[in-house]
Amino acid sequence: MGAHADPINTVHSLVVLEPRSQWEKHGYESQAGIEQAIREKLDGMPGIMTNMTQPIQLSVDELVGGVKSELAVKLYGDDLDTLKQKADEIAAVLRQVPGAADVRADQVIGAPQVRIRPDRDALARYGISMERVQKRIRNAVGGTAAGQIFEGVRRFDVYVRYQEQDRKDLEAMSNILIEAPGGAEVPLSQLAELEKITGPRQISRENAQRYITVQ
Repeated sequence: MGAHADPINTVHSLVVLEPRSQWEKHGYESQAGIEQAIREKLDGMPGIMTNMTQPIQLSVDELVGGVKSELAVKLYGDDLDTLKQKADEIAAVLRQVPGAADVRADQVIGAPQVRIRPDRDALARYGISMERVQKRIRNAVGGTAAGQIFEGVRRFDVYVRYQEQDRKDLEAMSNILIEAPGGAEVPLSQLAELEKITGPRQISRENAQRYITVQ
């Protein structure tokens, strides 16, 4: 169970080191050397960013500054693309500072999304409300609670949604049928414009302002 409130793409691993007397036989003289060896192993994995610290130190850093490192730079602004660009530039400079390790900017962009723009004229023509469209899409893709099952004292919600082939891509979603007041069913593609975009993975705010952290 995670000890911190983090996104689902974050993993905390607690590494218990052998006694210091055992390090030399593995070729390590210090904890810094062990950490560097771990970094080198993980660097070859796409999308992996590491941050090594101590459990108590991590808790103190998060309590004091809301970040997972002793030092951090926070950039504030409205445009997410500009924030990301500047954060990457700052991170590149900080990596050149002697003693700096695990320098990274928050990964806030890169989540595949489907943008649906409703055609209000078409909705009015068919007499279909925006609420009905939203509800059908939510039920088809995200699912709707249909009941619960019990296993001993544990209780689990049961969700019902479309099969994967009926919601897996843009074409399938375009064919989601929306019921009109007269009983006719209209494909979503006739009521809205659908497109694939790359959106934010997360949006962090402080004092109502967007920000990205370099740490």
